[in-house]
Amino acid sequence: MSLGDEPTERFTGTDPCHSPVKSDIHVCADWETAHERPVYTFGDTCPECGAAAVNSAPAPFNPEDPHGEYRRRARRKRTSSRDA
Repeated sequence: MSLGDEPTERFTGTDPCHSPVKSDIHVCADWETAHERPVYTFGDTCPECGAAAVNSAPAPFNPEDPHGEYRRRARRKRTSSRDA
């Protein structure tokens, strides 16, 4: 193949050897109330209840997280309101 030639085959995403990356896998956003266990999908909606599906992978860890204190405060507040 020389420069300027277009490849004859393009990746279509249907390669059986291609495994999806973490961000491709979604989980039902309402699984805690609608299902007994998490329901995972590759789509944008839950296949069982039709609710929105959200990214199941956690955010990458950054030791210099500029929003870390805010998230920890929100998590503590959310956890303490569940216990009440």
